[in-house]
Amino acid sequence: STAVGDHVGIASVSPIIRGFLLQNLVATSSGLKWRVDLDIMRKAVDYVVANPGTGRIDSKPKRPFLGDTLFVGGTKSHYIHESTHTDIFQYFPNAHIEMIEGAGHYLHYENAK
Repeated sequence: STAVGDHVGIASVSPIIRGFLLQNLVATSSGLKWRVDLDIMRKAVDYVVANPGTGRIDSKPKRPFLGDTLFVGGTKSHYIHESTHTDIFQYFPNAHIEMIEGAGHYLHYENAK
């Protein structure tokens, strides 16, 4: 809602991003809180984005991941497009790429069908 968006300081964010963020808020007896444990997220972010080949976040993988991998993107997103397919298949040779028509980056929110 707009009132909740105002309260948490995201009223001016685009409706799609605002809706995505608001679905992660829960009401408790002491007020609103994030559904996701932000302390754990802060502690784990370097591990989550680290390169599995080097453990660093500033390098490309040293070896490909050979397992089956599904990349899902929206046709309106700038993250997965034809120019990125070469890199995807270089590092994930068994990748399958599915594009959701009419969705952007937040495809699970924009086109949940």
